[in-house]
Amino acid sequence: MVPKSLSASALKTLRGCPARYFAENVARAANFQGTAAALGTTLHAALEVFIAGHKLRRDMQWRIELLLELYEAAFKEHFSTDLGCAEFKEGKQILINWFHRPSTFEMMISSQVLSVETKKNFPVRVNYMGKVIEIPFNYIFDRLDKVGPGEYRVVDYKSSKYALSADDLRDNIQARAYAVAVATQFKDAERIWVVFDFLRHESVGVVFTRDDNVATYRLIQAEAQKLVNFNETTDIPEEKLNSECLFCVRKAACKTLQSNIDAGGIMSLEIGDVAEVLYKAKGQLSGLKSLVNDLEKRIILHAAENLDDLIETEKVRATVSSGSRRRVDQEVIAKVVGPAIMSQYGNEIRVSDLDSLFNHPDLTPGQKAGIKSAVSRVPGNPMVKVSGK
Repeated sequence: MVPKSLSASALKTLRGCPARYFAENVARAANFQGTAAALGTTLHAALEVFIAGHKLRRDMQWRIELLLELYEAAFKEHFSTDLGCAEFKEGKQILINWFHRPSTFEMMISSQVLSVETKKNFPVRVNYMGKVIEIPFNYIFDRLDKVGPGEYRVVDYKSSKYALSADDLRDNIQARAYAVAVATQFKDAERIWVVFDFLRHESVGVVFTRDDNVATYRLIQAEAQKLVNFNETTDIPEEKLNSECLFCVRKAACKTLQSNIDAGGIMSLEIGDVAEVLYKAKGQLSGLKSLVNDLEKRIILHAAENLDDLIETEKVRATVSSGSRRRVDQEVIAKVVGPAIMSQYGNEIRVSDLDSLFNHPDLTPGQKAGIKSAVSRVPGNPMVKVSGK
């Protein structure tokens, strides 16, 4: 089966549950749009026109009154004409808070906005019947900025109640695909930021390297190849339980979901019961963690007192080891790279930032040597590894 196109949302669905992917993207089964999604659409529409007017056409001033006028018009078009409802007030307050965030205006003045709400695609090459074909991977940039020479930033507005951490964002397939899209579109792109602007909170951003983009493209390519290899006549899409089963268009017909319910699995629980079971499980887990800590401490003390890192019985082998970890001297590294580069990393260089920092195009060989001098190794905490025989 050769899909007409792919996207980050389709890929996420495919990896979570192939059966849901085929229902929504092949059979095109319609699903309900919730209130949260409708409000998100409204906020996106208002921001699109506002940013385009201020940064691209330059016929709008940076004024909250203008943004709220656009929001009111978008709300009437996409949501409801009832401007007294709770959803309208909620969206209005979200935009007010976003507008007055210092980081919002700072991002506006520190970069050149290249586009808003731009829909494009890049080709994904797969093998089909002995030939290489291309499947378009569609994406939409809420906003694309040029931060500096060879440096770009994709900004994606999120109206969800809960934000992601930087680590979660780095693993997010949508964020990773955005970086690939920029690298494909701009050959001079050496440093690519992907920022999820959580409108209710703050923005979270990560930098993707060329190696990151190669790995992401290969992942997309592998998933696309699975689809191409799928035989709609003889193959049956796999049903897989995941955290979004209750929002699936085919949940009423899903045998895997029904079997979980019939067996008394978590899908059979009402939401109140879920909370109660979670409370009990967390209490049990807390007790087990405390027990594990106490047992590990006793083994570590035994190893220290007896100079014996190995404990063996007929059933298990326990070893105590102490490695090392890298530590970054923030004061030294700040002097080496300067405030401009430090600010790009939130004024704190983590160990995970070292590779991208070392490859920063603005650093001199002397500064790179200084970075190495700011990194040292310190002893790690003793750890106990237990294995069965």
